Amino acid sequence: MGLLRITLVMILILINYTGKANGSYAVGFRQILIENKQTPETSDSLLLNLWYPTMDMLNNRIPLSAFAYNNLSSDPLFTDSLKLTGLNELKKTLTKWYGDIEEGRWQDFLKVNSKAHHYAAYYPGRFPVIIGRLRAFSTTLTNEMLASYGYVVCMLTPVENFPPSDEKAYLKQVDNEIENFKNAREYLNQSLGITSNESALLGFSGNGVSPFLAGMQSTDFNAVALIESGIFLEDIYIIISKAPYYIHNSYKLPLFFSYNQQQYDQNRMVNLYDSLAGHIKHQLLIDNPEHHHWDFATEGTVAAKYLGNRAPQHIKNQMIGFELINTSLLQFFDKYLKQKGAEIPTIRVAAGNL
Repeated sequence: MGLLRITLVMILILINYTGKANGSYAVGFRQILIENKQTPETSDSLLLNLWYPTMDMLNNRIPLSAFAYNNLSSDPLFTDSLKLTGLNELKKTLTKWYGDIEEGRWQDFLKVNSKAHHYAAYYPGRFPVIIGRLRAFSTTLTNEMLASYGYVVCMLTPVENFPPSDEKAYLKQVDNEIENFKNAREYLNQSLGITSNESALLGFSGNGVSPFLAGMQSTDFNAVALIESGIFLEDIYIIISKAPYYIHNSYKLPLFFSYNQQQYDQNRMVNLYDSLAGHIKHQLLIDNPEHHHWDFATEGTVAAKYLGNRAPQHIKNQMIGFELINTSLLQFFDKYLKQKGAEIPTIRVAAGNL
């Protein structure tokens, strides 16, 4: 089916857009170390970063900026140098893509709290789990949103970081991560007892490769969602298609794929995406040239809300676009992990003029 272009208003009706993505649960956050069974020579433990439903709001909310560095250590007493490393990297990224930041604005942002309450008590019961490879800071707001709607979100701090150009080591790393996803899921379900049997994988940017290939490898998970992940870029695709279990016409899981329309067209991703056969595919393309890579992530929203280095129209577009992505993602997970909600269009949908 050809590309359906539709106005933003129609899309919002189509996906039952409700404005702020804020569910009925409060959000807890904690970090847990478990055994690394795949690469103990690299690290003897895996650091699980957990966002989860709670009603315990006694503990302090974590500063939003802390998610730029709290992945660097499981010790809550971070050294100043460790904090500074993470914050400097975040500020560097935000300045590069959105412009200079006034120091006063930056200091005000550092006082902004996330929704997550540190080490809050788990809510009684079990919830579906969404697992992925942590991209520091980038999916923080999305993780919080999902937890507030009754999901446990588990992002694993990477233990290996081979570049795709080192093909053999990179593909072995991907295999290790897929097994780590399974180990984390087993721990949360059997040892911690906070998750149900339903599970999915989520990846942003380059961290979407392992979730994507997991859906090619087996049906151990229920669904895969990718946000602005370049798996269909030719140079990346050539590498990941060399995985021994890769069969392009036999994808095993429902797939959600969100990307920028112009970049999608310019990089000729459509052929690879359309020919990926097997299970159901859902696609959301943002048809706005100004909506770039980091606008799919927490970075773009932070710049729009707090830093004053974006034009007014860009701020409006960012807030609408980010909510649209998150709402679509929530509906996807609700369908395949909770078996509820309206049907999701399986054709490609472009969000018209944001």
